[in-house]
Amino acid sequence: AGLGIEIIARTNAAKVLGKDKVEGIETTEGRKIACQMVIVGKGVDANKKIVEDTDIQTEYGIIIDDHCRTSVADVYAAGDVTQSPDSVRKEKWMNSLWPHAVEQGRVAAENILGKDSTLRGGTSMNSFTIGELALISCGLTGAREKIEGAEELAFKGPGGRQSRRFIIKDNRLVGFALVGNVANAGVLTSLVAKGVDITKVRDQIISGEYDFAFVLPLIKENPDKFTEPEYQEVLSLL
Repeated sequence: AGLGIEIIARTNAAKVLGKDKVEGIETTEGRKIACQMVIVGKGVDANKKIVEDTDIQTEYGIIIDDHCRTSVADVYAAGDVTQSPDSVRKEKWMNSLWPHAVEQGRVAAENILGKDSTLRGGTSMNSFTIGELALISCGLTGAREKIEGAEELAFKGPGGRQSRRFIIKDNRLVGFALVGNVANAGVLTSLVAKGVDITKVRDQIISGEYDFAFVLPLIKENPDKFTEPEYQEVLSLL
């Protein structure tokens, strides 16, 4: 509120008002808002022209497997144009994010060079700051999709400037959103991406008492879900 920003949730801009210049917008609910500039950010629309008239399979993007292989032998793809395996949704999904693009580029290159390399698994995530207020979300948060059989837990701090939201299904953390205090969100992101059973540490997660040391026992109990480099990466952060 102190920044003069009004956030209007669960609505869309239906029409830009004005003739020779922007004078405002009209929302899908019929509300008119005066303005001089309109900035649109509505996700990713992959440019698939590069594979038009080929046998490479596409949906929303170019379909790849966990080796970054397309549907055509010896052809690989990586980056924002790809629709890759989502370890939370258990299907191919458009997660056009810089960390995913970097890993896909590495995996594709290693496989082209003859090394058997696979993606470590990942899902959607977002991180941004409004003024001094930080926000991070990962996986399924319940904001857009209804998650059958999931438990949603939300906690708000004083003044509404801190909140935590967790989505738990089958004893696994499948999504979360943090506002305000986002420290050690990487721990939660790792648990979401790996699909680790959190039964033993559920209370700690909900209370916000987690750090990098907290995740070590889970790594040791789930050696099939974490690679040795990931284990060493956590150790280096302690």
